Amino acid sequence: MAIMSDKITDLSEIRRQVEARKEEEDKRRGGPPPGGSGPQISSKFIRACLRTNQHGDGELFKALFRGKFLFCKSMDVWLRWAGHHWEIDKMGAAAAAVEVVAETYEKEAASIKAGMSDVSDKEMVKGLNALIENLEKRANQLRGDSRRQFCLKFSHTSDDPLAIDGAELDSKPWLLPCANGVIELRTGKFRPGRPDDFLLKASPVEWRGLDAPRDVWVGALTEIMAGDADMVAFNQRLFGLSIIGKVIEKVFPVLTGPGGDNGKTTLMEGVSYALGPMAGPIPSEMLVAGQRSNSSGPSPDIMSLKGLRVAYASETEDGAKVSAARVKLLTGKDSLTGRWPNDKFPITFEPCHTLFLLSNFKPRADSQDKAFWSRMVNIPFTMRFLKNRPPSAENERPANPHLDETLKEQAPGILAWLVEGCLAWQAQGLDIPIKVRQEGEDYQSGEDDMGAFVEYCCLVGDAKSGAGATELYELFCRWWKRFVGNFPPKQKKLGSYLRERFRFEKTGGLFRYYGIEINPAISWELNPDKDKDDGKRPWDH
Repeated sequence: MAIMSDKITDLSEIRRQVEARKEEEDKRRGGPPPGGSGPQISSKFIRACLRTNQHGDGELFKALFRGKFLFCKSMDVWLRWAGHHWEIDKMGAAAAAVEVVAETYEKEAASIKAGMSDVSDKEMVKGLNALIENLEKRANQLRGDSRRQFCLKFSHTSDDPLAIDGAELDSKPWLLPCANGVIELRTGKFRPGRPDDFLLKASPVEWRGLDAPRDVWVGALTEIMAGDADMVAFNQRLFGLSIIGKVIEKVFPVLTGPGGDNGKTTLMEGVSYALGPMAGPIPSEMLVAGQRSNSSGPSPDIMSLKGLRVAYASETEDGAKVSAARVKLLTGKDSLTGRWPNDKFPITFEPCHTLFLLSNFKPRADSQDKAFWSRMVNIPFTMRFLKNRPPSAENERPANPHLDETLKEQAPGILAWLVEGCLAWQAQGLDIPIKVRQEGEDYQSGEDDMGAFVEYCCLVGDAKSGAGATELYELFCRWWKRFVGNFPPKQKKLGSYLRERFRFEKTGGLFRYYGIEINPAISWELNPDKDKDDGKRPWDH
């Protein structure tokens, strides 16, 4: 940063040099905020700030740095303008900027000194000397920690403060900030960022237009999708939807494929290279049934979603069951509430992410939860890319050891691919391919435990035949413990499933279902006491 000259003749020179410093900083960060050439500060204003003590220091800081620094109340941190978006002031630049307030007082004192040669009135000279002394004293005080901190405090706790609540941040979903400006996602147009956009998380990648090279990226996706151009285009629309900072379609994309090295991670890493901090992982435990959290304690898992456009969880264990309730919460439009460990109060925010799950195994889920399955989009990854041996199967290809570095180089092209996908989604929607729909239907039917029970243990068809709810549930529990797990669902859940499919009546306080009856052979087979009787099956008597 340039050092101001000690030789100051008037206030216009002060302004020129302060502005030179600001322009140098703007150039380093990518340009000044729009809306003017900088603060216009008069001698009268500077002297008024001097008279009003620490409050005045804060007012002068506000006048010098509005549009440059901002205090976020909910986060309890200073933000600094980075040229096209805001960033957290991790290095204390706001505190360092108090030096400019001190210098402004000093330069006002120097300006007064320069004009005193024409003043002959002794009382006026005496008054001006006292003013010079006070200005220089204030400048020196501001170079101490106490006065510096009070200057900052008053700047964000007075009228028209240099502050925001925090809810304003990242609240314009159709704007995508990047290193050199802001992309308007409705149109694909590009413009400079503005402080009042209040954008915090931003892509570290420069925007180079929709025609930025991405040939390696598209080639890799085509290979990953086994040459299926429709699947490549679908993924582009899906990820294009996900870069919009609000939940428009309730979708839960599940990227599955047995074994590793099948392209799931490559796809997500490429998107992450383009989006930077707007894409990130969450713990897979957030989605798994049986995970409990302290409702009154910190919830960093929820807070990690704030400001993300693409959120992804990786690898559920084989056989792990997804919590439909958690998925619906994290893929819905309802506000989320959480707090970081050091926060005193919870924060409520609108979700702006699309949640993806990357897993080698299809996680287990309740086949009867219609809301869950309406969100679930199962995308199969059938190829394998080998590093340690030559390909031997039809779905195997040699891995490209340099792909990762090449994709980083093509990050501007991947960003363009995402924006192009957003425009394509606006034109035609997701337009889910038949292959993906069929995968989802097969997945759901494979999770239909109750349907499997009916098919395996019951006889269906005769409307006059029936079975009691209690005996059906007892058989269901034996079947479940033999083939599924130790903890069968409650009878109410089985009853809900059966009532949707069979006629039922309540007689003498007991439910009975018609059109379904117990298969006696299977009932005997699942009877834990079958070896204790005479060895004869019921139908043999």
